[in-house]
Amino acid sequence: MPLSYRNDPVQTEIHSGTQPFSIVTIALDRDSGKLLKLWLPSSLLREIPDYPGNGSFLDWSGGSAPDVCLVDFDKGAAKAFNIAELIHQDNPNTAIFAVSSDDRPEVIIQAMRGGCSEYLFKPLVRDQLLEALIRAGSRRRERKERASAQVLTFIGAKGGCGVTTIATQLGALLAGSKRTFLLDLHPSLGDAGLYLGFASNQCHSYELMQNADRLEAELLQSLVLHHYSGLDVVPSPNDFDSARHAPTSAITQTFNVLRLLYDFIIIDPPAGLNEHTAKLLGHSDYLYIVTVAEVSALRNVSQILEHLAQEEIPDERIRVILNRFEKRSPIPDSQIEKVIRRKIFRTVPNQYEQAVRTITTGESKDDVSRSDLMRNLKGWADLIAGPTAQATAASASANNKKKSGILGFFGGGA
Repeated sequence: MPLSYRNDPVQTEIHSGTQPFSIVTIALDRDSGKLLKLWLPSSLLREIPDYPGNGSFLDWSGGSAPDVCLVDFDKGAAKAFNIAELIHQDNPNTAIFAVSSDDRPEVIIQAMRGGCSEYLFKPLVRDQLLEALIRAGSRRRERKERASAQVLTFIGAKGGCGVTTIATQLGALLAGSKRTFLLDLHPSLGDAGLYLGFASNQCHSYELMQNADRLEAELLQSLVLHHYSGLDVVPSPNDFDSARHAPTSAITQTFNVLRLLYDFIIIDPPAGLNEHTAKLLGHSDYLYIVTVAEVSALRNVSQILEHLAQEEIPDERIRVILNRFEKRSPIPDSQIEKVIRRKIFRTVPNQYEQAVRTITTGESKDDVSRSDLMRNLKGWADLIAGPTAQATAASASANNKKKSGILGFFGGGA
């Protein structure tokens, strides 16, 4: 930061971090524009002289979402409201400041409902702008701090590949040392809650996302199911309505809150890729494609990988998991890698009878921990969590002797 900025709180805020603020103005009047140019470096400002027509906000703003967008409401409140609402839906991380000389409460409320986080009166006052930028900067720093949280999405090549079993077991193992959350995004009758021993719930995953705009830590804790392993769970709806979907803005807001509260967020969506599960791609740090050694599943893996390549998802974020692995499989793993043109990241041994027995009857942790399946998943969880978490997990494990519940390794839901 230049020396001349160090005693100026506005300049300090907009130049904090590795990247300075980027600011876009839309239909801003000439006098307000002159004040901004007086107070802010011109290199940070981009002007859109009128309300945009068709196209996306990224097209208007030069290909990248700015940190702050100032929208003038005086040239047309209805148009300004629609623009603010569109920006908020497409880019929830962009702070929207309404700028207006209208002090009527109904106009202010309308702007806030449209996604504006600030309402600045004309003529602009430098101190008010300063306070608004500081608040926006604080939210930007929070987003960077939560960037260390990881979203792990498990996609089944087809139904029946064992995704929910892997997701619930890994989730409970990670929860022994890390704050871990599991979200079952099946639109109806998902099994994650059931596998963890929960027969009922106050809130399902789509209700959670519908309330994303008012979601905060205290409310979230009253809605989630708390498994005794430490895993927090929000299950899928327990009915037959398969037409549910969540808008992109609700998904984004939900993940923004979850990343503040958890170290790992595990997503269990329906098998394959569709328009709904595709919305998860940009939020996922790692995509685990779970398959079995069957021709139809491997065909689907190839198609999923092709789609991810078209979406320009980086290869290092994509990992293929071969579940129910057998050394003498009719389709060896070497042949599978040739078919899908990718290395298998991890194999999970075929102990289907063991998995079914633990799901339906429950077993003591000591019995299950002796199985190849659980040793494999424990090693995988340790790899994800990192070596510093293993001692914590061992200590917690020694103090937890419960039985009962789906997956006897974890016991029943609290």
